[in-house]
Amino acid sequence: MIKGRFAKLTLLIFLYIVFSNTSFAQVKAHQTKREEQKELAILQSCHTLDNALMKADTTILKVLLHDKLSLGHSNGLIENKKELLQHLHSGYLKYNAIEEQGSDEVQLVTSTASVRRQLKVRGAVQGKEFEINLKVLETWVMEDKKWQLLNRQAVKKI
Repeated sequence: MIKGRFAKLTLLIFLYIVFSNTSFAQVKAHQTKREEQKELAILQSCHTLDNALMKADTTILKVLLHDKLSLGHSNGLIENKKELLQHLHSGYLKYNAIEEQGSDEVQLVTSTASVRRQLKVRGAVQGKEFEINLKVLETWVMEDKKWQLLNRQAVKKI
């Protein structure tokens, strides 16, 4: 009798472990796929941002940039959304090329993402041309079902 109960208990524990791990694996796979989709959407937003900066497309930038944007340049200039749009529109700041240099690193926490990127940037400030290799840290937030850039800090790559 003890052997029979022990065998049944062992079988029940075994089945519980097998099925709980299977459902856990399915949930984990689903979460991973959802996170991958979010990462792709964020990286697409980064690419769209770069293109909009090069084209000085203020219409797209108004959507991509959060109203509370804080953007720190490697030269120490800090701009908010209004200032950046104004500088691009007036020609004070011009981006001729923004090139990815390596792979991006994305960290997701609910509706916030941090993105580390390495970029080679060519452009001009007040007509003075520059070419620089940068390390950039961006914070993106999900607002109204779209990713918006909240913060960006660039430093010169050494």
